[in-house]
Amino acid sequence: MDVIFDKLGLFDFFGIMGPGIMTTSYYAVCYSIVTGNYHYFIKSTSVFKVLIFLIISYLCGIILHEIGKLIFDNLKTFDAEKKKEEISNKTINQVSNNIEKEYINIIKKIKNFVCNNDFNYILGKLKYTAKSTRKIEAYHSIYGQARGMLVSFFINISFVVFLLVLNNDSMSYRNKLYVACIIVFDCIMIKIFYLRTYRYFLVWIRNVYYQAYFEFEHDS
Repeated sequence: MDVIFDKLGLFDFFGIMGPGIMTTSYYAVCYSIVTGNYHYFIKSTSVFKVLIFLIISYLCGIILHEIGKLIFDNLKTFDAEKKKEEISNKTINQVSNNIEKEYINIIKKIKNFVCNNDFNYILGKLKYTAKSTRKIEAYHSIYGQARGMLVSFFINISFVVFLLVLNNDSMSYRNKLYVACIIVFDCIMIKIFYLRTYRYFLVWIRNVYYQAYFEFEHDS
């Protein structure tokens, strides 16, 4: 199973396809609620329509991935190098109270390893020399999914407001209330997915360093 995931890059695929499917479906539902146009949910589906839906979802996922990467790669909060101290200190605090003293020295060595090695260098070295990076790729996929959904809900607010402005004269009071509910829901989901994105960003970085330490340093 590890070989299949490593060779086919399925984690990357699901990291793109997951947000793409959820976003395409959610946008369609929001469009129907705002405009009151439900006819395409009632009509029967076909293999061709499902195929078109999957293609659109995949393209949507790619767009969300690229937008998210462009934004988050330039945010100081998501700079891996600046999270070294936070990761290493959190590791020390978590394990010091839960394991025997003989293991604390290993954790301290990991802390030194984290602080003294460039993240991108370690990540690149792992990709080309480690037997398997499946766990790292899994966490990165979850991080990518959360990042994509965060971007998706941001965009959806603009999308719904645009529909509101476009259909304001013909829109009923009830539909305008639906729009307000959608915007509130989007704001809540933005908060949730931001926290999830940040959490799995740190988990991903921490696991990169952990695996690199035990691959290259522990037995040396």
